[in-house]
Amino acid sequence: IDTPELLNSDPYGEAWLVKVRASNESELAELLDAAAYEALLH
Repeated sequence: IDTPELLNSDPYGEAWLVKVRASNESELAELLDAAAYEALLH
């Protein structure tokens, strides 16, 4: 990363370190978004 401070200021925007492509896109519907994961933890 050219600007590591982005990891703190924009982690869901410009600071991606890894991109993943699903081999079976039908399974994407089972993934949790940030809010659902937070709810799962509490």
